[in-house]
Amino acid sequence: MKAMLTLVIIVLLIGATGFSCSKKAEQDQPETDLTNKEINRDLDGGEGETQIADNRVISAITASCNLAEYPVRNLWDGRLSTAWVAKGKPRGIGDWVQFDLKGKYLVQALEIAPGFNFIKNGTDLFTANSSLRSATLTFSDGSRQTCEFDGDKREYSIPINVRTNWVRLTITDIYPGVKWDDTCISEMSLKVAGED
Repeated sequence: MKAMLTLVIIVLLIGATGFSCSKKAEQDQPETDLTNKEINRDLDGGEGETQIADNRVISAITASCNLAEYPVRNLWDGRLSTAWVAKGKPRGIGDWVQFDLKGKYLVQALEIAPGFNFIKNGTDLFTANSSLRSATLTFSDGSRQTCEFDGDKREYSIPINVRTNWVRLTITDIYPGVKWDDTCISEMSLKVAGED
């Protein structure tokens, strides 16, 4: 008998409006790009860091690009003052980030801050940089879910409810930044329940 264990992988404030999602089954699996760097992080935290992920569930987080100043690890550092910058493709459209899980889990929701959700020296980095307008979530069973963001709301909790070994978010459209072309995401997390 398996006990249902609900884990919050990364802490984010939860929002529930301002987006729309749709699912459709797809036969194609995402291609594996062997040139992408796998990002394995000590998920137990370190000196001066808050423990924000559970290494019993996540095996790796990978991305299509990983800039030194704005690395993919910023997605789960628990701070809105940092961001991952999708800059591998023009304006970030087509760039992706993937959470690989240590088994097949029921992923209940994706929590995301779809832009650089921070004000620095009086500059609103959310509007200064590009933010997500839409993205596609792809799962290990081949299904997909399209999500749209309204451009104003800064944090979302997107219901998923799919049993999967991994979740990939691919940027499909953006709101252009008023100052910079960088497309940013401040935080991402998964809510999961019990392993198969």
